[in-house]
Amino acid sequence: MSAAAGENTAGMGTSVGSGGSGAGGAAGTGGSVPHEGRCGGGVENGRRMECLDRGVVAAPSGDSAFVSWRLFGTDPPDISFNLYRQNGDEAPALVCSTGPNAGTWCLDANDTAGASYFVRPVVGGAEGAPSGAATLLAQDYLRIPLRAAGDGAFVHLAWVGDLDGDGEYDLVVDRISTAAPLVDAYSRRGEFL
Repeated sequence: MSAAAGENTAGMGTSVGSGGSGAGGAAGTGGSVPHEGRCGGGVENGRRMECLDRGVVAAPSGDSAFVSWRLFGTDPPDISFNLYRQNGDEAPALVCSTGPNAGTWCLDANDTAGASYFVRPVVGGAEGAPSGAATLLAQDYLRIPLRAAGDGAFVHLAWVGDLDGDGEYDLVVDRISTAAPLVDAYSRRGEFL
């Protein structure tokens, strides 16, 4: 997450990891698929969780596309994933498969303009429902325009959370000004909440 003083935009970036949730704080650019039955708020007698989608993100990385997605806290330990690239009306092409205990990301050296990506979980050899699709970003971060603030206001803090229950992270921005603190909320698409 980054926001420069005096700017009216915020960026949520991607980073290559070696495991864990993969997508980190990046709001999934692909969502809108129902939460695959994971909206119970966590595991019975366990930890409470947000009800998020896979949060697929695709960003340029050199001559390739870096694609990451979210691992749910309720996923079984033997889960694997298949990443697919979709070009228009063509049949989806398998980009890579990750095994259990592998990172939730892949590099696609054959990325094409306008392509979108989605993942399917694989449990017990059976491929599950597809995630929402994410198109390749123009840069390695998601640019979200912010509403203008008063003179002297600057971005102090920003954090993410699913504020509207759609399974995608939203952005909360805290700005300091000479008049009073200002807190705004935006969807990852830049819609003011």
